[in-house]
Amino acid sequence: MTDARRALFAGLIDDAGLFPPASLPMAAALESHRAARATDERWILGRFLCPASRLDELGAALPTDETLRLGIVLDTEELPASTNGRIVVETLEGRDPRASFVEVPFAERWADGVRAGVADVAERGTGGMKIRCGGLTAEAFPSPGQVAFFLAECHAAGVPFKATAGLHHPIRHVDAASNFTHHGFLNLLAAAILAPGDAEAILADDDPGAFAVDADGLRWRDRHAGPAAIERGRRFFVGYGSCSFADPVEDLRALGMI
Repeated sequence: MTDARRALFAGLIDDAGLFPPASLPMAAALESHRAARATDERWILGRFLCPASRLDELGAALPTDETLRLGIVLDTEELPASTNGRIVVETLEGRDPRASFVEVPFAERWADGVRAGVADVAERGTGGMKIRCGGLTAEAFPSPGQVAFFLAECHAAGVPFKATAGLHHPIRHVDAASNFTHHGFLNLLAAAILAPGDAEAILADDDPGAFAVDADGLRWRDRHAGPAAIERGRRFFVGYGSCSFADPVEDLRALGMI
């Protein structure tokens, strides 16, 4: 792969249309996913995310001639049974330590939980961690320093990660509706790829002009990564869930990055 834009954004955005704030009905979520797969930017689309408790509903709604790359979000105590050949389960995500991507609840002693979770995943030798970058309250948003700590722990142990919640736009910004400061998914990409040691500064940067993406690489201020470094970084940052596929794609197009 020679184009850094493909290396950076390919399969980045998992479709979380079933989850808040979109909370689409199953049929509407699947239709939206099909529409995303029909766009010129379909190469940016990752998995369809579905709660474990709604797998039967998904199976009933999915046409018999349609296949689906799936990420299952564990919201039940029992791990889901194997699915048929039409549904390719790529990830199990949640707070259950048996998940392939384990989320530590963002609460008191969160840092201790991250350390323990990373150590467990590293010892297991498979899977990764998951970080929640926002929610419905201001307290649900970790600070740039906290996200940087998470990245540093994962990076030091060679543990990949996924992200979810609050990453609706590329650059860190204040949401007009809630007045909450949201993390940018491009900030997170740059922090994971360019310089884990400078992650907090990258995550806190709300200047769109500080970032650039073109065929040659990803840039943040005076730091640069070419396609090979980006590919290595994307094995570390696997992807993130967004309840909208169109919004982040439109933002990237407006920034001239795709």
